[in-house]
Amino acid sequence: MPAKNQPIYTHNMDLTESEFLRREFSLTLTELTELVEEQIIKSDLFYIATANLFELKDVFEKCKSKSVVIFFFGNETYDIPQYEWLNKYSGKIKFAFIYNLPRRTSFKITVRCLMGAIVDGGLLLWNKERNIFRNFKNGIDLMRRTRKISLNFPHLDFPQGYSRRFVTEIKIAGIDIGEDSILDQAPINISLKGKKIGFVGQNGSWCRELAIKVLTRKNIGFAPTYTQGWSGASQGALTTYIDSLVQSELTLNPPGNLTNRTHRYLESLIFNSLPIMPPSTLQDPHLWGVWSESSDRRYFSWKSQINHTFKLSLHDRELIILNALLKEKEKVQNINDILNDIDQFIEKESGKVK
Repeated sequence: MPAKNQPIYTHNMDLTESEFLRREFSLTLTELTELVEEQIIKSDLFYIATANLFELKDVFEKCKSKSVVIFFFGNETYDIPQYEWLNKYSGKIKFAFIYNLPRRTSFKITVRCLMGAIVDGGLLLWNKERNIFRNFKNGIDLMRRTRKISLNFPHLDFPQGYSRRFVTEIKIAGIDIGEDSILDQAPINISLKGKKIGFVGQNGSWCRELAIKVLTRKNIGFAPTYTQGWSGASQGALTTYIDSLVQSELTLNPPGNLTNRTHRYLESLIFNSLPIMPPSTLQDPHLWGVWSESSDRRYFSWKSQINHTFKLSLHDRELIILNALLKEKEKVQNINDILNDIDQFIEKESGKVK
């Protein structure tokens, strides 16, 4: 953990990453008002979180050089204009942590994703503009866009983590996790798993429909539970999602609307439920370091990945979960080390001034 708690300023106090930031990085969400903005732009260092870079224009124009530690969230982080805009203020950035950090992945991966979708029967899943050919084109376009993005400031990929709604449901369910790191407690075993595989979430993208369709065809009693609102935000006092993670040996982990990365990955691991996904999909052909990329053989179709996962023994499944959690913990520790180094550097510089 960082040596001391730090406020992290934002215009969005409902930020879904708030609990992850507070529990794993000791960063407490604080509203970025006009008065607060006037104060922090005079600071040698401050932390800020946003899903919309353009809303921070005044902050970047007025703050000191190398004073901003920014956390850039949201699926739109593939957007080239936002990165070009951020590069204009590279001299103001001390460090940037970014969801879905642009990366280079071989175009062969997209072809393998196409073949995997064909195996899954993607040719037959056609809903107006939502179809295998459109997704293939979008995947290629995405890889081309990310190859054009370059960053002119210190940066690191930020893990997807877990959501505020996830923590809320845990508390509603009466599961005691305290107020500190949840990762330190993982994997959490509440009871014996009485269900093979579960999925709770929205209908989502074409790739999500394909994954659910493949699993439904297996005739194992799988029945997806659909929710309202992004990340289950409209579920009120229900604990449907947490109940599913607690009870299920496996959790279907399909992509969102713009990326394969979802909070569901870590949230499943935390409750000792192995998330099932190919290493990449037509929608987002990038490799993100998930457990399915670490196996000797990569399965790019949902059908192959589901069959492979179903054959895993309890011992193998739990070992994969432990190793995957270890990777996530290492990512968090690496970021905390960077934050500590930044804090200590600023303290030393402040001491010299005095």
